Amino acid sequence: MFVVATIEDFQVHQMDVTIIFLNEHLLEKIYMQQPKGFVVKGKENMVCKLQNSLYGLEEYFYEWNHKINAYFLSQTFERSFVDHNVYFRRA
Repeated sequence: MFVVATIEDFQVHQMDVTIIFLNEHLLEKIYMQQPKGFVVKGKENMVCKLQNSLYGLEEYFYEWNHKINAYFLSQTFERSFVDHNVYFRRA
């Protein structure tokens, strides 16, 4: 990617969005076992419904990818066929 950007004299911008995974609401219903140390007595067999994403939750990566892709496409960016994590805007 950087080779092409250099040859074509493109501007390159990078952004880090790791914190978004801790604050985003989930579109799917996801349940988990009660965490050790937080099990409610008398309700040991019950599960917890997640309200927000947990870091590393695989389902959220798909939701985030769909959301950021839709945003970039709405802003007239195009997605690279070679690397789907790279977006560019044609002049």
